[in-house]
Amino acid sequence: MLQCPVCKDKLMNKGTQWICGQGHSYDLSRKNTLNLLMSQKRKSKIQGDDKKMVDARSRFLDQGYYRVLCEGIIEQIPPHVTNIVDLGCGEGWYTQQIHRAFPVETIGIDISKTAVDKASQRNKSITWVIGSSYAISLLDDSVDVCYSVFAPFDPKEVQRILKEGGTFIQVVPDADHLYELKELVYDAVRLNDPVPYLQELKLETERKIDAMIEIEGNQALLDLFSMTPYTYTTPQKFVSRLHGVDKLCVRIACYVRKYTKN
Repeated sequence: MLQCPVCKDKLMNKGTQWICGQGHSYDLSRKNTLNLLMSQKRKSKIQGDDKKMVDARSRFLDQGYYRVLCEGIIEQIPPHVTNIVDLGCGEGWYTQQIHRAFPVETIGIDISKTAVDKASQRNKSITWVIGSSYAISLLDDSVDVCYSVFAPFDPKEVQRILKEGGTFIQVVPDADHLYELKELVYDAVRLNDPVPYLQELKLETERKIDAMIEIEGNQALLDLFSMTPYTYTTPQKFVSRLHGVDKLCVRIACYVRKYTKN
């Protein structure tokens, strides 16, 4: 399934290397990850989520707060698939859970080296790739199931890599996702903008996930906030409102959209 990011030829596994027919080679790291990101000239620039966000997401998700969402994804995966791709896998919690439900060839892709290194500690049978969701290093028409959980991607690239009849599952937030958390932090809560439907694929089903979760412990609350994009834009004086809060009921409100390639 893997594609050389230079010449677009198929990559073949040769032990600790992946090599294409044109002779381009990529070494597996000591952490068993494969770097296919073609922007390494900018090594000083952080790519994707940083260590703080990755660690926060790992601590929070490992407590099972988002299990209802993960189950919603699993329910949309058709039986008898041969491969699954997590596009924007982050630190790999969803990848690991879904691989347990469907133990088939699985690839997790994320632009953040920090996140992929963390993910590689979860399961050695999953192929962990550092790469872009806007130039996916996978062959045309090679993927049975691909999914994206709150992560950005290029719809045309997803269309390219899916087999005919292949499935793409997209998780997007509803207007009031995490409303109570934002209500605690901000003076005025701004609802999430609606996420438009994809035009490149056919929408088959859309399931609403709407559940209240009780978060216990201040660290878990801080971790939830730190794993969202708000952590980069919110002044510290607002973030400090979370300190000392040890319990909060928060709404998980999102849509699980199932598309197919026809």
